[in-house]
Amino acid sequence: MSEHSKLFGWGVGGLLDRAQIVTRVSLSEKQAHGMVLVVPAKVSVAKIKKMLPKGVPAWQLADIGKKAGKLIQLSSTNGPVVLLRLGKVEPSSADFGFHSPSDYQLARDLGGQMIGLLNSPIKVAWTICFEDILEESIKGFLVGLEIGQYKYLTARQNSSFNNLGIKLLGVSKACLAAARLLGVSVNVARHLVNTPANELNPMTFAKSVKSLFPKNKAIKIEVWNEQRLKKEKMGLILGVGKAASVAPRLLHIRYRPQGATGNPIAFVGKGITFDSGGLDLKPAAAMRLMKKDMGGAASIAGLAYWAIYSKLKVKLDFYFALAENSVGPEAYRPGDVLSARNGLSVEIHNTDAEGRLALADAMDVAVSQKGSHSPSLLIDVATLTGAARVGLGTSVGALFSTTTDSATSVAKAGQRYGDHVWPMPLYQGYGKTIRSSFADTNHCSSSRFGGAITAALFLKKFVGDTPWVHLDVMGWTEAQGPFRESGGNGQVVQCLAGFLEGLSE
Repeated sequence: MSEHSKLFGWGVGGLLDRAQIVTRVSLSEKQAHGMVLVVPAKVSVAKIKKMLPKGVPAWQLADIGKKAGKLIQLSSTNGPVVLLRLGKVEPSSADFGFHSPSDYQLARDLGGQMIGLLNSPIKVAWTICFEDILEESIKGFLVGLEIGQYKYLTARQNSSFNNLGIKLLGVSKACLAAARLLGVSVNVARHLVNTPANELNPMTFAKSVKSLFPKNKAIKIEVWNEQRLKKEKMGLILGVGKAASVAPRLLHIRYRPQGATGNPIAFVGKGITFDSGGLDLKPAAAMRLMKKDMGGAASIAGLAYWAIYSKLKVKLDFYFALAENSVGPEAYRPGDVLSARNGLSVEIHNTDAEGRLALADAMDVAVSQKGSHSPSLLIDVATLTGAARVGLGTSVGALFSTTTDSATSVAKAGQRYGDHVWPMPLYQGYGKTIRSSFADTNHCSSSRFGGAITAALFLKKFVGDTPWVHLDVMGWTEAQGPFRESGGNGQVVQCLAGFLEGLSE
């Protein structure tokens, strides 16, 4: 396992590190050998039978004509066999094409399912054979394997999937490397979200993310402590974190690869390492998963990992707004007025709407950069509102934007990578609900309706003229698709990696 794929010294990847590309299937009579055969659905049953190893019982061969997209378990003289007839996805105009399943997504989800079969208690040497399969599908399948092998406790124990080694037939080195990096990048985000808040606070978050990038000349890393935040007049993030035992931090990673031109794209992640709700205390059930309230920052960390280790030829800045929303004598109150870095005075309506406050100050840092560091585009990611989840569910992120071209590109990248987002309106008519009689603006609406929109309208006050995309995500999943256990899901890491790939092509 690569040293730079560790957080807190624990491994978050490894399965594809040990994968070996081969040019033929070698069966040893001394060792049980498993085969996974992945073929297009259009391949005839007669041809499939010729590809299978010897000794598959006749009664099992009747199963191989079943419809595409099913894992069919067989057996042979040497060991288990799994057949997958992979159908090709036909483009759909439904949902403007933003949500039709892609070849990558279907293969990825099947790859995640495959892990349960590969992790048999029986010692088996596995070879996965891809026959006439699109490279996009091969990449998806391999990413699914890497995502599927991750388990939080296994990662903490620094063990990796029973030391399972696999051989790959029909896979290029470039495809394997790309899949491995993308899968681990998603797992980086997942692992940060899964880490309990008594271990992950603003200080340890910054330290752990810094540790991912040792001795890299293309990056510069800064951490602003409480004193620097005060000097920068960042009253919003300081207010949010005032009652916590560990003060807020702003982590900034500047990536300037050799040969990249133009101005950078800036990413900002909401990193509330635990959200009690503050004095507007959450009920117990709503507080249970609030270690995940740094899911936006976690996804930005995963994206930074992907971009930097893929040596992407695009200038990038990554900002992490890190704070804990706690309760104590110093806690900020409903009705307080805080001063933002950009000079706006902000009345506090509800202390449980803290994420937009921390984000706002960090976004102002990003857009106020000068000269060649001034961003051409700002994208923020945040586990921001329950309203977005009510409207779109947990698997689809809400997308708000001031730039149609970038918003469309992000949505299409989400469709391609099965990491979906949906465009939402920045309806200015709702702006009146965040007016204040005591400050320049209120930070959230008193209305029960349109909460995701009013949150976005508040953030819009901090982007100036910079083109902007705002992603309001869940960051958490129950066991589904390639995710084999409940926890962080690295939402929009794949989507934004696809978006950046499109820019560099």
